[in-house]
Amino acid sequence: MRGQFANPETSRAFRDEFIDVEIDASQIFWVLTANSTDGIAAPLLNRMAVYEVPAPTLEQAAGIAQRIYAGLLRELHLGKFAPQLNGAVIDRLAGVSPRDMRKTLLDSLGYAVAAARDQVKAEDIRVKPGAGKARIGF
Repeated sequence: MRGQFANPETSRAFRDEFIDVEIDASQIFWVLTANSTDGIAAPLLNRMAVYEVPAPTLEQAAGIAQRIYAGLLRELHLGKFAPQLNGAVIDRLAGVSPRDMRKTLLDSLGYAVAAARDQVKAEDIRVKPGAGKARIGF
């Protein structure tokens, strides 16, 4: 979920209590993120435009995985690797959050390199039980 916080009328004389300075914050565009609006004070929530951002679909997650994988191949100079992940690997990544996907793919590339292979196999995708639970993000 993403929110926009803006109230130009009251932001013109914003006091930053940490550095004890008053500034004109009326032109600042605030963006906040949260998994839930629970616990956000009503007066603050009332000043936000709240947008629900759903978790990616399986098709979207597959696209995210392919883009992350391509970026890792470039970053790590692994041009010898297959340019696309195969379906079995994509299926294994279906349960991995976008937040954890880069680390999972990085680890899987390490397993493939250690095995002297030029492609990631499904068994290289090692999803840790409970990964991503109680974390911020998807």
